[in-house]
Amino acid sequence: MIEDAQPERPRRACSATSLPAVLEDLLERQRDQGELWPYVIHDGSGARLPLSEVHVPQTLDAGFATGEASDVLRGVPVDEILSSPERGHLLVEAGPGGGKSTLMARLAGRLSQLLLQGGDRDGSLIPVWTTASYLATSHDGVDLALSRLVYGRGYDGERRFTKAVGGLMPEGATWLIMVDGLDEVSAVGERAHLTQRLTTLAEQIRADEARTRFVVASRPLHRLERAVFHRAGFSRWAVAPFDDRQV
Repeated sequence: MIEDAQPERPRRACSATSLPAVLEDLLERQRDQGELWPYVIHDGSGARLPLSEVHVPQTLDAGFATGEASDVLRGVPVDEILSSPERGHLLVEAGPGGGKSTLMARLAGRLSQLLLQGGDRDGSLIPVWTTASYLATSHDGVDLALSRLVYGRGYDGERRFTKAVGGLMPEGATWLIMVDGLDEVSAVGERAHLTQRLTTLAEQIRADEARTRFVVASRPLHRLERAVFHRAGFSRWAVAPFDDRQV
């Protein structure tokens, strides 16, 4: 069926990447997942378009959150925000259909592909892309759940992410932990518990001066939920809507 058709995806290239095998496997999975477009949009050939061929805004707004004038910090490219360490951790909000999940998918896939292509890794970002629902159902805590994502089949149940991943990281790189769909943890108590675990880990990482940043995406949160992220050093952003030219 046309609806089930998927584009051909590139497989592992000759490893000029010199990345650890565990990390290369993670990046390949994320590169492939980052091309999956969930809707039936195709070019007439019957195959779905990969996400890289569908226009997804990669810009964020912050004027409403900072109290600055409306034309300040509008439509800032996400790469520019992430290239500024002083921005810290990010809380990205958008309403239903606002593009937060597609932005996260495209960003994770693009960053993964960049590393796999063997580009300059000094100062590069290593994405670890997951969902809040996955982390909320992990009984081992966020730290071990992230380890399980990174190590895959090689996970031994012992290695905590914050203690074990240093040896995987190329010189000068930063881990970018991307958590999508916080609002999809619908039980208020479970979401509050997960928020506390995420922000505690983010604060611990900041105190340890570890090279790790968090990006959490959600539908708009209650002000009290936002306050928890703010205290942990998260800056608040919104997915920029399409302008007339993009439409």
